[in-house]
Amino acid sequence: MAAHSLSWATVICWLMFATAPVIQSQLSYSDSYYNFYSNDYTYEEEPSTPDCGENLFAPSGGPVTSPNYPSNYGNNENCEWSITVPEGSIIRLMFDSFNIEHSYDFLTIYDGANDSAPQLQRLTGQQPVSPITSTSNMMFFRFTSDRSETRQGFQFSYISSTPGHCWDPGVSTNGYRDNNSNFTSGQTVRYSCMAGYQVWGNANITCRTNGTWSDATPTCKSNTKIFNNRSISTIGYGLASISLLNNWKNQSGLEE
Repeated sequence: MAAHSLSWATVICWLMFATAPVIQSQLSYSDSYYNFYSNDYTYEEEPSTPDCGENLFAPSGGPVTSPNYPSNYGNNENCEWSITVPEGSIIRLMFDSFNIEHSYDFLTIYDGANDSAPQLQRLTGQQPVSPITSTSNMMFFRFTSDRSETRQGFQFSYISSTPGHCWDPGVSTNGYRDNNSNFTSGQTVRYSCMAGYQVWGNANITCRTNGTWSDATPTCKSNTKIFNNRSISTIGYGLASISLLNNWKNQSGLEE
């Protein structure tokens, strides 16, 4: 019996080991945010203080770029920009290029002085970016990248306008307009296209009192399509003009 008995010291040590709390820990990583936790304690590390960006106060400006543009930005970037134009004005952003790592790097744009303002856009990936317009005289931006892949980044410029005055809406390639200077509230700009092209979008846009246009600037697209070696041009009202591309067939007496 003595050979098989356990000492009190052995039993106590075994009980202490069996009933000790099991510490489970996990390290999670997302959007430059670290969180280490266990059943005993929690440690959190917030994103670092912004190390790039600037505060812009001119009525118009640019280009504004990601770090190191047009070369790749770095890992773990944390940049902040703000734009403030004269009170009563609004801001319009125009992107020249945009290419960041999809779903991991982000440019977030806010309609106000900081990140507590309403969010206008959260951009990621590689894409053409349409102009973005604020509702006030301030915009705030935050760009973050993770610790892996990087890309070329982005470049944009901005302009401002006062309520009652709209920015120049531009003219589409192969198109023209009837109003080249008066972009005040209530004024309508009418667009047309050159021969062989037709208007895509609203041909008439009006300047609104808040300094924005009632619709996007229309484009002009070719109304000529190729079908079975024939050029088919739409001329309106369901009619079409058809011309042969292979004139040599007619000249040689061949029939379609």
